[in-house]
Amino acid sequence: MTNYDYLYDKSNYSQYIEDQNHFVDKKLSYVIVEKGYVLPTKIISYMGYGGVLSQNGEFIEGSDLYRSYGGKYEFSKDEVTVKDEKVIYIGMMVDAWGHCITDCLKHLWFLFTDEYSEKYRDYKLIYVAGENYKFSDSFKELLEILGIDHERFIKVDRISQFTEILVPDESFFRHRNFTREYSDTIEKIREYGLSNRKELNYDKVYYSYADCGRYKQVGEYKLENYFMSKGYKIIYPEKLTFKEQLNVLTNCNEFASTIGSSSHNVVFLRDNVKIILIPRTWYVNVYQLTLDHIHSQKVYYIDSSLSVMIDRRKPNEGPFFYCISENLLKYFGDDPKQNRSFWKRNMKDFRKYLRLGLVHNYKGEYAACDCYAKEAEKYYSYYLDNNSLFYLVKKCRIIDVILLINLKYRQIKRFIQGKWS
Repeated sequence: MTNYDYLYDKSNYSQYIEDQNHFVDKKLSYVIVEKGYVLPTKIISYMGYGGVLSQNGEFIEGSDLYRSYGGKYEFSKDEVTVKDEKVIYIGMMVDAWGHCITDCLKHLWFLFTDEYSEKYRDYKLIYVAGENYKFSDSFKELLEILGIDHERFIKVDRISQFTEILVPDESFFRHRNFTREYSDTIEKIREYGLSNRKELNYDKVYYSYADCGRYKQVGEYKLENYFMSKGYKIIYPEKLTFKEQLNVLTNCNEFASTIGSSSHNVVFLRDNVKIILIPRTWYVNVYQLTLDHIHSQKVYYIDSSLSVMIDRRKPNEGPFFYCISENLLKYFGDDPKQNRSFWKRNMKDFRKYLRLGLVHNYKGEYAACDCYAKEAEKYYSYYLDNNSLFYLVKKCRIIDVILLINLKYRQIKRFIQGKWS
């Protein structure tokens, strides 16, 4: 069950709400590429290109991070290293935890098959990744739970041609589809957590980003304090090993998080856990919508952010603004009208957020986010009504003067008119 009634505007999610058939019932296989090429990861305009090509230069679908992301790039024959080896391509690795439990696992199902054990066990396991990529301790532990030694994985950092490349089908693809093989892989991890569970007094947990990239997460401390007042234990996942996290996740009955890598951990929760997910911006995280359906869960999407200063070209880089929204108060049965410090608490951080957005995305192409329109107009109007140019100049708050002019003549008209850049 997924509830979207606590969003500012459900229409932003409408196409995803209507199409919730994320499971694809098909038998996976593999392709063998004779004398194919492996292209190392190459960052081009924020995107990681790379993957597997046939001998004729045709890109093998699914060998990039995810379909439509990157892919083939041009190279000369002089750059190619020829290797007389037979290999299994296990994908493009990235260090973001969310990708570790989705895209970085999607080819590994093949290593659990009888066919691999009987015919291909001697093949080398290869992958591509960014220049500075290293397996995180958490991902190493996850692979260990699956019975996979990460030291067997060989990184390809030069364009290489192999005698034979076996490329398993994807068990997780197009951001929003998964197969039985993927859910079985996740289930192996969850079963390990349940079998090795140690009792914890953590009935409700809130996974926080507040200590991770502080400049990007404005106001999350308010969410922490609010959830603590409701009996939630605050968890900073980066401070725990993966096995420790797994113990937390398999013990709790309620889980909350802003949407991102931390929220992707819902796949390791027990069935029928109550989940609160707070979008960190207007951007719909399709990965999360898919992961919500791996198991039977009770999921509530609650808008309690207002990240309007996001560059549409790099929406995941923030900065993000969190507030105690009326929607969040209503979910817990609190009356916003009785919350006297509601505006005061939120506006202090909103001003800080606008400053950060102006600095980090001064030339940014602000994202289209009509779902924020009504709520944003309240905040901008309040900000403008309580900050005159005369007052700001008198107080020598030059950054706020620039910000106010920027908002008045670049942004606020669009909000009032309902037109977003």
